[in-house]
Amino acid sequence: MMTILGTVARVVGFLFDALMLVILINALLSWIQPRPHNAFVNVVERIADTVCNPIRRYLPVVVGGFDLSPIVAMLALSLVKSLVLRVLLG
Repeated sequence: MMTILGTVARVVGFLFDALMLVILINALLSWIQPRPHNAFVNVVERIADTVCNPIRRYLPVVVGGFDLSPIVAMLALSLVKSLVLRVLLG
């Protein structure tokens, strides 16, 4: 039988995973540059930029225009997810 805290932990874990997936999709979409008026692309970009823009202020774009902020964001989210789940599950 799953406890309420276990259910909360699963939902929180899913939300972190979904956010990391959105950031990854946004990074991949930046390589193919789809139409800017696509609703899906706009939603993905807005969500990912909410997480990545604060990192971009402190992390310059590497030579060749390679943006490391999605990688840093995903690593940070993974760490926070791990800490939050550890607290929730004891």
